[in-house]
Amino acid sequence: MNLLKIILYKIYKTFLTFFIIFFLYLVIDIVIFFFLPSEIKNDLFVNRAHRIKSYYYHHDLRPNASYKDSWGYNNYLVHTNNLGFKDKFIRDVNFKEKNILFIGDSFTEGVGLKFDETYVGIISEKLKKNNSNIEILNAGVQSYSPKIYYTKLFDIIERKNLPINHIVLMISGGDFFDDKFRYGKISKDNILYHEDFQSKYFIELINFIKGNTFLYQFIVKITPPKVILEKIQSLFSKKKNIENNYKKEFSKKEILSMSFMHIKDIQYLYDDKVFENWGKEAINESTEVLEKIAEFLKKKNITLDILYIEEARLILEEPEASKKFYLINKLKNIEKFNNVRFNFINEYHGDYDDKFNAYK
Repeated sequence: MNLLKIILYKIYKTFLTFFIIFFLYLVIDIVIFFFLPSEIKNDLFVNRAHRIKSYYYHHDLRPNASYKDSWGYNNYLVHTNNLGFKDKFIRDVNFKEKNILFIGDSFTEGVGLKFDETYVGIISEKLKKNNSNIEILNAGVQSYSPKIYYTKLFDIIERKNLPINHIVLMISGGDFFDDKFRYGKISKDNILYHEDFQSKYFIELINFIKGNTFLYQFIVKITPPKVILEKIQSLFSKKKNIENNYKKEFSKKEILSMSFMHIKDIQYLYDDKVFENWGKEAINESTEVLEKIAEFLKKKNITLDILYIEEARLILEEPEASKKFYLINKLKNIEKFNNVRFNFINEYHGDYDDKFNAYK
C-alpha cells in the first residue's frame, strides 16, 4: 500500500511540475507575442489562427486581424474590421443611414482575393463613390450555408443589435449538402449545433490561444506529421517554377478530369438516385431555413436579396433540367415574403462562344 502511495505521489508531482512549467511557458509566450510588431506577426501567423470557432454559428473570422493567406499560387493579405468581417483594412465600422450586409460562403468571402477584388469590394467601391452615407459589409466566410446564415444573422441583428437595413445573401449549390451533412439542428435559442459543438468558454480559450501564441503557429505548421517530411524533402529537391505551372494552359480533357468536376456536394443536380436519396430533401430543408431568415428579417423591416449564381461546373456541364428547375423554383418561391427578391445569376458568361473559355 505504501509503495502504491509513493508511485501515485510521484505521478502527481510529475504532472504538477509539467503543468506549472507549461503554464509559465504559455504566459511568457503570450506576453512576448503581444509586444511583437504587427509586421512580424503577419509573417508568423498561419491562416487557421484567424479562422476561429463560433459558439453560435460554428465558425467565423477573427476581428481586427491582419494576416497572409494563400489560394493556389496566389498569396494575399487579409484584413478584418472590428466586427470580424473581411475588409479593405483593419478599422472600426461607422454605421451610416444605409447599411448593406453581404453574406455567403467562399465566393462571397472572396477566398484567394483581396477585399477590393471581391464582388463585395467592387460593389462597395461603386456605391460609396456616389454616396457617402452608405456602408457595405462582408459577413461571408468559407463553408457557410443557410443554417449558418440564419444563426449568424440572428446574432448580428438580434444579439448585437447592429443597424443593418439590407441583406444580400448569396446561395451556392454546395450549401444544401453542408446543411444536410455538416451542420445539425438550430436550437430554440437560435444556436447551431454540430458534431464538434463545445462550451462557449472553451471556444473563447481556444480562439485566444490560436491568435496570441507562438505555440499554436508552430504546431499548425508541423501538423499533420506528413508536413514535416514534405518540408525536409523540399530542402533537397529542385525548386519548381510554380508560376509557370500556374499559367499552364490546360486542355479541355484535363479540365473535365479535374477533381472539382466530381465533387459530391452538387451531385444531386446530375444523378437521379442522389437527388431522390438526399438532394430533394436537402433543398427542401435549406429553403425552409431561408424562409425562416426572410420571416425574421421581415419583422425587423429589413430587405433581403437572395442571389443564386450559376457555378463554374454548371457552365462546363449542364445539370439535369428538372432538378435545376426544382432548385430555382424553391428559391424563387421565397419571394412570397414581400421583403424578398430572388435573383438567378446565369447570364454573366453569355458573351463566350466556348464554355471552356467562359470557365477560365
